[in-house]
Amino acid sequence: MVAGEWGHGPAGAMRTGKVLPRWTCGCGEIGCVDLFGGARGLERLHGFLAGEDKSSFDILDGWCAGESAALDTVDLYLDIVCGALANLVNTVDPSIIVLGGGLVSDTSLVSALHTEMWFRILAPKHAPRFAKASVGANSAIIGAAIFSRERLSLLKSEVNTA
Repeated sequence: MVAGEWGHGPAGAMRTGKVLPRWTCGCGEIGCVDLFGGARGLERLHGFLAGEDKSSFDILDGWCAGESAALDTVDLYLDIVCGALANLVNTVDPSIIVLGGGLVSDTSLVSALHTEMWFRILAPKHAPRFAKASVGANSAIIGAAIFSRERLSLLKSEVNTA
């Protein structure tokens, strides 16, 4: 099993060709995929494109209803996220991709993500399946807490040996 944090690499929009905003990520880099990939990223992207302050769920409702601004936002979102996912799949060849966060409850979005990724990978016949994280919307915060605990433990042992 291989697990990793793939979101802290540069985002791109190759299919749509749109210029992305140069937002600074919490990791210190500019333009990470992580800035665009979650619910807050979808909201920020919509604000950038449409100048509207909407929740991710309202944006997705608008997308399903065929609203022009929401269609543009979700199209760019799919381009960004699935370009990065396709790169990951083409490099690592996972059999499963675990999705976490609140947006995984939107089956239309998950289906669109899988379809977009499928068209962009080298071996679509062997496309990985998507699975929802067992901890659902809290997966990122749980991962951050575990990482922090492990990092503090390492720092504590370094201080004790110094």
